[in-house]
Amino acid sequence: MISKGLAVRYEVQSLVDDGPIFAFYAARDRLNGKQVGLRTIKEPYNSEPQFVSAIVQAVQAQQFNHPSIESIYEVIEEEGQHVLLSEMPKGSVLTERIKRFAPFTTPVAIGTAVGIAEGLVALHERGITHGDIGSHNIVATHDGSAKLQLSGVWKSYSQSRTAGATVLKRMCRYLAPE
Repeated sequence: MISKGLAVRYEVQSLVDDGPIFAFYAARDRLNGKQVGLRTIKEPYNSEPQFVSAIVQAVQAQQFNHPSIESIYEVIEEEGQHVLLSEMPKGSVLTERIKRFAPFTTPVAIGTAVGIAEGLVALHERGITHGDIGSHNIVATHDGSAKLQLSGVWKSYSQSRTAGATVLKRMCRYLAPE
């Protein structure tokens, strides 16, 4: 799960999502008491230097704050495990929100759509293509907006022999000519 060194600083509280490439955990930073997200890169991808390097580059390219984009602070490596340290968005993945509350009221549907569009505009203004827009990568926030997750990380999939094929099934319903 999480290496011993990371577990010293971060108290893992729960598994949020267990995707094909990342396992996403909610955690508490023991130094400052803040909630954070920890995404461990699963094997065999964690052991692929080109893939990990591409993830690091994608995270570095996205170092700006925007209310509609999840902030990924850095990629930490400890004891051979690579972990993306991020904010912990307050809300639920849009896939789950749809299952529980659809159909949405008009204000909620519009707020979600506007949040997604604002996030995409902010990325595109910086020359970043999200590449993996889908309900599995959007958090519906408690204030009725939306927050995009893992912006620009999709480019790293081409640096792995198998990551692209692994995520294609999850992505293909949403692929668009971005």
